[in-house]
Amino acid sequence: MYKMNKKILIVLSIFLMVFSVVAFGESNQVKFTDVNRLMGVNYFLPDNWETLVDGTKEISHFNYGALSYDPATVMNGQIFEDLTGIRVNQLVVAFDDMAQKITTTILSKSPNPDMFQIERNYVELAKAGMFVNLDDLWTDELWSQYANWVKEDIDVDGHYYAVPQLGQQWAFYYRPSLLKAAGYNNPPKTKDELIKIAQALTHEDIYGYGFAAGDNFSAYESFLSILYMQDGRLLNNGKVEVNTAQTKKALQFLVDMIYKYKVVPMSCVEFKESELGDMFVGGKLAMMGQWDYQYKRAINPEVSNVSDDVGFTVPPSWDSTTEGKTLADYEILAINKFSKNIGACKLFCDYMRSKQAHTNEFLVEGNNTLVKSVYVLTQAKANVDPLYLKTHVLLADKSRRENYENMSAIVDIIGGAVRIALTQEKSIDQVLLDAQKAIDKKMAK
Repeated sequence: MYKMNKKILIVLSIFLMVFSVVAFGESNQVKFTDVNRLMGVNYFLPDNWETLVDGTKEISHFNYGALSYDPATVMNGQIFEDLTGIRVNQLVVAFDDMAQKITTTILSKSPNPDMFQIERNYVELAKAGMFVNLDDLWTDELWSQYANWVKEDIDVDGHYYAVPQLGQQWAFYYRPSLLKAAGYNNPPKTKDELIKIAQALTHEDIYGYGFAAGDNFSAYESFLSILYMQDGRLLNNGKVEVNTAQTKKALQFLVDMIYKYKVVPMSCVEFKESELGDMFVGGKLAMMGQWDYQYKRAINPEVSNVSDDVGFTVPPSWDSTTEGKTLADYEILAINKFSKNIGACKLFCDYMRSKQAHTNEFLVEGNNTLVKSVYVLTQAKANVDPLYLKTHVLLADKSRRENYENMSAIVDIIGGAVRIALTQEKSIDQVLLDAQKAIDKKMAK
């Protein structure tokens, strides 16, 4: 009997030891997905966050441009340091150099920096396993806190390798006084209304409409804005398709606005985004589609001749039966696979996707937030221009951004094709056929 009891006690002791280890491990596991913790006015670190840090004193990330232009980035880094004691070192990189810097870092397997602000080469690097998988940061409930296009764009084959930091969206600018003088009380809602109103507003010293196509990137965005008016897409069943009925309509529209309707200056093929903005604030354009960052400039009386005459709303749709979309863009934060501080970086990513971090981006720096509830904050209503705020509420779920492999190269291919069509060197059918062949060749590599 004694021997049997002793065996039972030994088995029981082993069971209790195993149970304790398992229970202790589970109790110390960091859980990132509490919506209330992340989406309250103030962010709170997850339980047991210290287990992730493991003595880390500093983490680093590449940052687009000078920090003097990014006060919210600096503020969020300081808040994270105050919470954790971990310094965030933001390494300044010019926009045009970012993709190459990231590629060089990864190819050399360098652990520095720990994280990247990344855009157009996200998908291919994620598929190549160069970023840390962040699936444990996400649930559908958490994704529902963001504009509805964000999840789709960060998803790579059913997995997530980034968190959204900030964004911008494409809006429609117009001059209310000019529309009213021509007999129109509201901005255009459809493509046909846009053409009609632009014709009515075009005179010797002013054009009814404008878009930028002075470089491949600007041309790509202008083209995409018209494709999205039709609720169209470039990416269909995983393939980039530029030679479709909708893309032909989009490109024909841009060409016709210059040559058929004569409401867009021919010099638009030389305009970059800033130069198009110059025309609008200088009073030379009645309407334009452009990114939301142009709004502050347009209403600033120190730099704008039309500061008291700026309308700002969602772009028109193609027709009355179409629910058009508009362009969206973002900066996202991904963790370098070779970082030696992955746990601390996941904690920083956890903070950077929070409502508090996005509120700082919106209120301190004026960057468009991707967390929808920021728009209804009392501080937002009190401190943000009401028209800007109202329009962004409408834009939040009317936007689209398509992310795909070889994006930088394909943007150049499509943008170059658009510019050729706008100069009428080749037919629309031919430039889109040539572009599709170049895209297929690039994607096949």
